[in-house]
Amino acid sequence: MQKIVIDTNLVISAFISPNGLPAKIIDYIVLSEEVLICYNADILAEYEEVLSREKFDKYNFDPIEKENFIITPVKFLQLIK
Repeated sequence: MQKIVIDTNLVISAFISPNGLPAKIIDYIVLSEEVLICYNADILAEYEEVLSREKFDKYNFDPIEKENFIITPVKFLQLIK
């Protein structure tokens, strides 16, 4: 099984547009079960830091929704060191 890390730009784009192509790509990757999506604390911190940037304030993200977006998928991922 191939191991991958999902690029921050893809993750953020999927969060901004849950019905858009980036979200569909992530859904496909997760559902295909052909790859193992990997993460570590630094990767999650980057996702969170980017979502917190001022330029994304215009989307009025709910803070709980942002946290759930970062934390919930962890059950589908493999922790790497």
